[in-house]
Amino acid sequence: CLRLELALFRIGKDNLWDFAIWCSHIQNVRLERFDSGAEATATRLSDRYYILRPEVIESYMYMWRLTHDPKYRDWGWEAVEALEQHCRVESGFSGIRDVYTMTASHDNMQQSFFLSETLKYLYLLFSDDDLLSLEDWVFNTEAHPLPIIRKSCLQDEVTEEKTVSE
Repeated sequence: CLRLELALFRIGKDNLWDFAIWCSHIQNVRLERFDSGAEATATRLSDRYYILRPEVIESYMYMWRLTHDPKYRDWGWEAVEALEQHCRVESGFSGIRDVYTMTASHDNMQQSFFLSETLKYLYLLFSDDDLLSLEDWVFNTEAHPLPIIRKSCLQDEVTEEKTVSE
């Protein structure tokens, strides 16, 4: 569950796969479908590690904001519990070399994106929708919120500039 590279979620009644979240390892893209209750599993040994990546959590946040289906917050909370149970170390959080072993083998690294992206998306998942509303903000690939500038705002600025110059 912690190591996905492409997650597709079913939206609506017509069984269309309408929403995809691409993760950073584009060269190794796999498709995981969450429609039958089956858990996603790694198909290669190299897919067994987890380095605290944010993409799955990011997808839960977007899907929550778009659908308000409580399962996305439930899945997010399960991720929080898994991070606490398996990734928490004395001085922070650590990646795991093999998510299928009973005893976690930590890589002793807390990547910077864990704080700046993974935890940010978890916070937003459980926050009110008006905090960084998707109507007013867009996130870049590093999870930095950028304001959406609408054409009407630009026109208002041009009108103000003309008034001041006259």
